Amino acid sequence: MEKLEGSCLCGAVRFSLSGTTSGIYQCRCSLCRKVSGSASNSALWAFGEFTWLAGEDNISRWATPSGFRSDFCRTCGSPLPNPLRDGSGHWVPAGLLDENVDIHVVAQVCVASRANWDDMTATGKRLDDMPDRDTFRELITNAHDR
Repeated sequence: MEKLEGSCLCGAVRFSLSGTTSGIYQCRCSLCRKVSGSASNSALWAFGEFTWLAGEDNISRWATPSGFRSDFCRTCGSPLPNPLRDGSGHWVPAGLLDENVDIHVVAQVCVASRANWDDMTATGKRLDDMPDRDTFRELITNAHDR
């Protein structure tokens, strides 16, 4: 993958990444709905070099006792990338990428807990719950490589 850049809504926080990425997944659990303000949270995992280009001091963080974490811009509230728990890469909200990319939705997770108004027209493999970490990583990475 070539180098990609991304930014928050107001542009105060900017980042770049290079290396490999997973396909995009959409999580429909209640936490992801609330953090995105939408039916799902669309994200990808990025493996390789990740650099904050601007605004790292403008990032706030919030976490639940279970470990769910939300990093966001203090100015505009946009969700921001944060490191994967195992340190192997970063979770990146797909909507923050500044360029169009050839990355597609490969999975819908936590479908069983989606909002009753969510019509689920999106593509990708549908899973009722979140699989274990290794299974999930394999799903979103291998489907992207096809």
